[in-house]
Amino acid sequence: MKQAEGELERKRGEIRAVMLNLEHLEGQLDELEKEKADINRRMADLNDRSARAAMLINSLSDEAKRWQRQRAEIESQLPHLLGESVLTAALVSFTGPLSHQKRDAVVAMFRESLFAQGLSVREGFDAMRLLVDDNELEEWVYWGLPNDNGVLCSAVIASNVVRWPIIIDPHGVVPRWLTTKEQKNSMRCLSYALPSFAKSLAFVARAGFPAYVVVAEEEMPEVITYLLRRQT
Repeated sequence: MKQAEGELERKRGEIRAVMLNLEHLEGQLDELEKEKADINRRMADLNDRSARAAMLINSLSDEAKRWQRQRAEIESQLPHLLGESVLTAALVSFTGPLSHQKRDAVVAMFRESLFAQGLSVREGFDAMRLLVDDNELEEWVYWGLPNDNGVLCSAVIASNVVRWPIIIDPHGVVPRWLTTKEQKNSMRCLSYALPSFAKSLAFVARAGFPAYVVVAEEEMPEVITYLLRRQT
């Protein structure tokens, strides 16, 4: 009986040792699982960084190609830059009041004069495009200007003159375009026909806000003529 009890106790000891060893192995397994999860997480992070790096390299490669194209384009324009700048200045300075046809004739005359002076202008060069890009022109059309080259050219000239432009607008499309274009500068639209015109004009003059004045009379009112003659 004692021998059987001793054998039983020995077996129980062996079982306890096995259980302790099993607990130890389970602890090691948990640690290894954690290390595996950490390695997988780091590998996923590295793969993600590698993918982003590859995208950045490809993007920089495309950007470098775009820069090279722009550089080549700018270098091709440099020999004509002076002549085209003078032609654009002539467009703004001398052709504002002219019709589209007469404006083209004056620009052609200036182009020939530049050639005679040894200044080159690219074939098909549009002086208006030196002052405004296609996206801005599309915005202007969306804001109410007719999609007409003559009207858009007049708008470009009006946007680049130093003094206040006088705009003949029989169709009433300019106020919406101007107020939207100059919204960030708090452009005000004033009508000479309103009784509050003088007070509104005095306010914008004192505050320094840009203003578009609508005048229906054939002759310019004296108060507006006075402001137009001012140098400041």
